[in-house]
Amino acid sequence: MEDSYKDRTSLVKGAKDIAREVKKQTVKKVNQAVDRAQDEYTQRSYSRFQDEDDDDDYYPPGETYNGEANDDEGSSEATEGHDEDDEIYEGEYQGIPSMNQGKDSIVSVGQPKGDEFKDRRELESERRADEEELAQQYELIIQECGHGRFQWALFFVLGMALMADGVEVFVVGFVLPSAETDLCIPNSGSGWLGSIVYLGMMVGAFFWGGLADKVGRRQSLLICMSVNGFFAFLSSFVQGYGFFLFCRLLSGFGIGGAIPTVFSYFAEVLAREKRGEHLSWLCMFWMIGGIYASAMAWAIIPHYGWSFSMGSAYQFHSWRVFVIVCALPCVSSVVALTFMPESPRFLLEVGKHDEAWMILKLIHDTNMRARGQPEKVFTVNKIKTPKQIDELIEIESDTGTWYRRCFVRIRTELYGIWLTFMRCFNYPVRENTIKLTIVWFTLSFGYYGLSVWFPDVIKHLQSDEYALLTRKVQRDKYANFSINFTMENQIHTGMEYDNGRFLGVKFKSVTFKDSVFKSCTFEDVTSLNTYFKNCTFIDTVFDNTDFEPYKFIDSEFQNCSFFHNKTGCQITFDDDYSAYWIYFVNFLGTLAVLPGNIVSALLMDRIGRLTMLGGSMVLSGISCFFLWFGTSESMMIGMLCLYNGLTISAWNSLDVVTVELYPTDRRATGFGFLNALCKAAAVLGNLIFGSLVGITKAIPILLASTVLVCGGLVGLRLPDTRTQSAGLPRVLLTEGLEAEDCAGIRNRAWSQFDINRKPIVDDERLSAEEMDERRRQNIAYEYLCHLEEAKSLYLFKLGIAPQIQDLLGKVDFTEEEISNMRKELEKYGIQMPSFSKIGGILANELSVDEAALHAAVIAINEAIEKGIAEQTIVTLRNPNAVLTLVDDGLAQEYQKELWEAKKKKEENARLKNSCISEEERDAYEELLTQAEIQSNIDKVNRLAAVDHINAVIREGDPEVTLLALKKPEAQLPAVYPWAAPMYQNELFNLQKQNIMR
Repeated sequence: MEDSYKDRTSLVKGAKDIAREVKKQTVKKVNQAVDRAQDEYTQRSYSRFQDEDDDDDYYPPGETYNGEANDDEGSSEATEGHDEDDEIYEGEYQGIPSMNQGKDSIVSVGQPKGDEFKDRRELESERRADEEELAQQYELIIQECGHGRFQWALFFVLGMALMADGVEVFVVGFVLPSAETDLCIPNSGSGWLGSIVYLGMMVGAFFWGGLADKVGRRQSLLICMSVNGFFAFLSSFVQGYGFFLFCRLLSGFGIGGAIPTVFSYFAEVLAREKRGEHLSWLCMFWMIGGIYASAMAWAIIPHYGWSFSMGSAYQFHSWRVFVIVCALPCVSSVVALTFMPESPRFLLEVGKHDEAWMILKLIHDTNMRARGQPEKVFTVNKIKTPKQIDELIEIESDTGTWYRRCFVRIRTELYGIWLTFMRCFNYPVRENTIKLTIVWFTLSFGYYGLSVWFPDVIKHLQSDEYALLTRKVQRDKYANFSINFTMENQIHTGMEYDNGRFLGVKFKSVTFKDSVFKSCTFEDVTSLNTYFKNCTFIDTVFDNTDFEPYKFIDSEFQNCSFFHNKTGCQITFDDDYSAYWIYFVNFLGTLAVLPGNIVSALLMDRIGRLTMLGGSMVLSGISCFFLWFGTSESMMIGMLCLYNGLTISAWNSLDVVTVELYPTDRRATGFGFLNALCKAAAVLGNLIFGSLVGITKAIPILLASTVLVCGGLVGLRLPDTRTQSAGLPRVLLTEGLEAEDCAGIRNRAWSQFDINRKPIVDDERLSAEEMDERRRQNIAYEYLCHLEEAKSLYLFKLGIAPQIQDLLGKVDFTEEEISNMRKELEKYGIQMPSFSKIGGILANELSVDEAALHAAVIAINEAIEKGIAEQTIVTLRNPNAVLTLVDDGLAQEYQKELWEAKKKKEENARLKNSCISEEERDAYEELLTQAEIQSNIDKVNRLAAVDHINAVIREGDPEVTLLALKKPEAQLPAVYPWAAPMYQNELFNLQKQNIMR
């Protein structure tokens, strides 16, 4: 077993060597090797982390990070904190070299176990505990930094990025008709432009959101906005339809990362009491983007004169000018983002303590100077940093080519994004993800579906009204005439035209049926929606016209001539009777969300996110029924404005809830996935609702109403995040509590405690129901004690109230209370532990299931004491013990390892109890806990797995080695299937080196 333990140590060290070497060459390159920050308080720039060693980033679990760093960090100017007189001032962070530098982790009694000796489960458990502590501490730090100039500057910078996303959504619809005509797009490909942009946004939201959780919010946002701006500009100059589609696809791909990254970024610099309101104000920029796009389209696109050409090959029309103008918000956001720092919350999450501290100090000093308090010092000098878990990011071979290493790196990053995405469906966020998926899909499907249906219905109403005004001319004859004016909305049937001249005529929605043209001339004629059906042309001349063959339906030509016929696609914006109207309708619909934005921002923190989300969706669903009465254009426009005004509150609250429900390490990934789902639902809604235009109103109304109401009801079931910081216990809500309130809380708890301590006696004044209630209280009173101490501890950490000391574990139970507890547990088949004083056990229990767990653990300890491996394995298999990866074939090893651990704990307990009275002793101190039992099981499994790995490595089969490495018992970092040959080669070489030693 000792040899296996050494093998295990060598294997872990070898894997960590690989991970550390790769991490130096990849992570530092991604972060540009040297992070720089500007300390505005001292007006100095600092360079940090020139040589960073990952092993020194860790510290024992349960201890607060006290600023230890490596030698380079300790000597860096980033941590010196000098003022103008070169003196260290109060509260400035001082980088202190670690006292444990250069020492290997040593496992001994009474000392923390080194990280290299811990399995992944232990490291992740410690990381979760660190994240909860960091969430509470970070909330206090942000409150100390205040809300001021820095947040407002970031607000406008991120607002420009969000505005660019709103513009991108509207650009597609406004440019689509003009681009299809200008680029000569056939009818078969006319729908690709709208779909391809949404496809790019859908993929981009998922990719950039995942990348933001790996490389940072600011860096991800900079890259995605740069991609959007570059290809948006490029698309305005390309001439081919295929290249234009490609540019808009990549433009959509870039802008897809704006929403998940922007909201994650901004939420992490806001205090809890400001978060809901200011995230709602930020949502207004999306509306501003829509208004900007509508106004620019209204002002630019219909002006055909705003264009130029370079020969016949290059045409630059006004819609291309519109595309350039719409790219300006994106370019502005990229420029402004270069002056903004990274999210300090993200930096703390990835272990970059010094950068995060400097940025938090920057926020504090910026806000204090704006308040006229430049002398106020940032007093925080230590921040909790979650434990960093090494992963095998990449294996670079010296003989590998650059493109192969690049390919491996890309695959690794994508695989890492996928793993983060899968964690969104793990406990404890799995249920929230499912609910959010339903809400996002239903809201997007209903909103975007009706948003497309409204304009199409308005167009349909316009067409019906236009048809009623059609002028019809029948059975008439015209000879020796000349026409040079516009003919619009006419139908000519059975007409005869003899020796007529059509000079510079513009035909708009004109149809000629069963007509005869003799010796006529068509010169400089343009047409829109004009057709000749079953007509006869005799000795007719066509000169410089745009009459394409498809406009002559079943027509006959006799001795006719065509000269200088216009080729290609001709844009005639002034011929489109509804251009201005369409842009104006979209402008009004977008402007209608302004009141909803203001209301949601003001009420978000007052009535709550869930109330606003569910209420807004339900009201939007109810408002759909008013569409029955929409029989005119003005009424439909009014309904559109009402619908948009109601749904915007749902969108705002959903954005806030989504940001707050996900922890920092997967916040942008979860948001990106939901935003991608939103785009998919939008496309589906466009297809379904668009196909119902002109057919019936019933189906769209009922479908939209049902979907929105159901989504709103699901939204009401989400956890309320109004009083929650990321990672904080949701049961402990302390908003609005003042110091004097704590005394009342304690008094009420102790009052309830005293009532519950009363023995159960028959009292004629109490009814049977009251007696049952008293029994129920008597069984559960220790739970109230636990909750009271938890509240007290939480308030104590927030600095609001003193802590109640020694409440748990110091309660003496009466014999009657113990008897009642035993009877209650026996109802569930659970044996009562035979202790006269059980406060140390039961006062910490919250449920009967946990009581069953303790009973199972006690049974395991008794079996270990007997020394019979067969009995021990039976107790380990008890489901109530909640133990995992128990292998019957390792029963003897389990018995030996657990027996040694139990004897060691008993010896330590005897040494501790020798100086205290027997009444104060806790019997549980001599028993192995469930966590200790599981830890020893994992240790045995790990050693056995290492033996197996060493055996298969010697066999030389990469696939078999991969299977052995992937076994959960091995407890190794992430293993990638495509790297199997690299694993085999590296580990085999490492094994040979160990043998030679």
